Amino acid sequence: MYSTHTIISRVLLLVLMSLAVPACDSSDRIRPIDMFSISGKITSSAVGVANIVVSAGTRQEITDVNGNYKFTDLPSGRYTIRPTESDLEFTPDTLEVTLNGYNVKDQDFIAYKRGSRLFSVSGKITGDGIDVSDIIVTDGIHFDTTDKLGYYGFSGLPKGMYTIKLKRSDLKFTPDSIPASIVDRELTNRDFTAHSIFEMVNISGGTYVMGSDNNATNEKPAHSVTVSSFQIGKYELTQLQWYRIMGTKPSTFHNDNNPIENVSWYDAVTFCNKLSKMQGLRPSYVIDKYNTTCDFTADGYRLPTEAEWEYACRAGTTTDRYSGNVSRSTGTYFKEPNLDTIAWYRDHDPTTSKDSAHPVGLKSPNTFGLYDMMGNVTEWCWDYWSANNSSPYAVSASPQINPRGPSTADNHALRGGSWFDMPKEVRSAFHRQYDPAVTFSGVGFRISRSLP
Repeated sequence: MYSTHTIISRVLLLVLMSLAVPACDSSDRIRPIDMFSISGKITSSAVGVANIVVSAGTRQEITDVNGNYKFTDLPSGRYTIRPTESDLEFTPDTLEVTLNGYNVKDQDFIAYKRGSRLFSVSGKITGDGIDVSDIIVTDGIHFDTTDKLGYYGFSGLPKGMYTIKLKRSDLKFTPDSIPASIVDRELTNRDFTAHSIFEMVNISGGTYVMGSDNNATNEKPAHSVTVSSFQIGKYELTQLQWYRIMGTKPSTFHNDNNPIENVSWYDAVTFCNKLSKMQGLRPSYVIDKYNTTCDFTADGYRLPTEAEWEYACRAGTTTDRYSGNVSRSTGTYFKEPNLDTIAWYRDHDPTTSKDSAHPVGLKSPNTFGLYDMMGNVTEWCWDYWSANNSSPYAVSASPQINPRGPSTADNHALRGGSWFDMPKEVRSAFHRQYDPAVTFSGVGFRISRSLP
């Protein structure tokens, strides 16, 4: 007889031995330990998935009535899994599987009737500081609009060649378009970068001497003015930019790269508001024929004040022009070398002025990187002109920190001179006034914005 202690010990030993030996069926006992399996399923909402041939290298299996397949007794290695059926196509076409110590499952496919499979194309538009929502996207046939984050997508597309293009009037894109050739898979990451067609320059605020004591009465007195930081257009607004936003062509001298001209002050502030709304900014103007007001705290586009314009034009200089002083004080039409480098003006030289506006940016910029601040077209500013037509610079008439002119008057100020003006009128301090409804082939504008 065994003792109770011996019996308990033997029972415990048998339990431990049973735990150490894995459960297996008879096939497991005879299968080499370096053989493995690959399994998966073919699904479809439109076609049958039984009896589809699936290959893995030289091996073939047939799907069951539910589309399941399985390869067993496969040695370690790399396999290409490919379903084949003459009237079907599959997503994906193939799967690459590596067997290395483990069985592999869930290698699944979707079956489609040949020629009926549909695909998608998607991507994103990004842009530094640019609102990328509501951009129109087309594949040449269909249209979509980007969401707030700039994503777009087309679905339900048959195989074929598509060209993805974007459109929003105030933007340009890199690249211009993206070819999308759909052959056997979805296309993602068809991405673009958005750029504003309006190049703006940040101007750091400061103090300078505005006006001049040496020229016209309405430029006096020269006095110290402080302006806050702001943005201003690198170029005068072009005809193409105007057309992209307004859809009209009012200019006399037609050229996409010429400054817009033949536009009134009312036209200019209307443009600013429309561009602001397009970019999701708060418009600067409440436009009224008799008393238009400007909210300088708004983040939308606006015309520069005279003080901002002259500060940006001078770019730290104290001379008559940012290229130097007037070289002659007499005569009506004559050439001035230091003016030729920076401006188109009326000198009756057909090789230079040609009695018309010219494409922007062809002359040298000032040290702030601004082009055509003098000549080409004279530019509308925000300021009303003093009602008595005396000096708008009268120190008692406006504050010397961000002065914005009279609160109301009949006319508005213009700056910079134009292709039509003689040299003595093409100076940093020179300004004139026009009725806000007046249009002329020598009058345009450039846009600006307040900075926080």
